[in-house]
Amino acid sequence: MFADAAIREAEAKKPLRHCVQITTDGHQAYLEAIEGAFGADVDYAMPFKVYGETSEGQKRYSLAECIGCYGKKIEGRPDARHVSTSLSNARTSQCV
Repeated sequence: MFADAAIREAEAKKPLRHCVQITTDGHQAYLEAIEGAFGADVDYAMPFKVYGETSEGQKRYSLAECIGCYGKKIEGRPDARHVSTSLSNARTSQCV
């Protein structure tokens, strides 16, 4: 699954005429595919979530609560307002 997505992203460079912004999770296959396909000609970032104790306190088997997030620049000049993987599936169908 990860390799297929990385290959699709790598193949995306052919029809592009302008610098684009890409956001992925930290899977190594994405890092390698983006670097191989775009080099420095991309604005590339990764989102990171910060987890902490829930507002109700720690409970046995309870998941940590996401208390914040930030984007980490990998390459180029990504716009921090758009560093998110939640829109990737919706946008993929529009970028043809």
